[in-house]
Amino acid sequence: MCAFACMHFQDKSFLQFEKRVDEALHPENLKQLFDVQTIPESTQIREILDNIDSEQFRPVFKEVFYRLQRGST
Repeated sequence: MCAFACMHFQDKSFLQFEKRVDEALHPENLKQLFDVQTIPESTQIREILDNIDSEQFRPVFKEVFYRLQRGST
């Protein structure tokens, strides 16, 4: 959920996301919005995400791009 929150807030890096949570969002808000109990270290996030095969997302990307090209959502 932390990785999703990072993408949702459009932070360019997980480190930037961590800083923003500490300074502006506060961990309690992150818990309420995304049910995040603790913020993992960036290395832990990388270890999890690196094991996901990006080919699994290809059908979703194809559908999104197709809809964007056709002007429909």
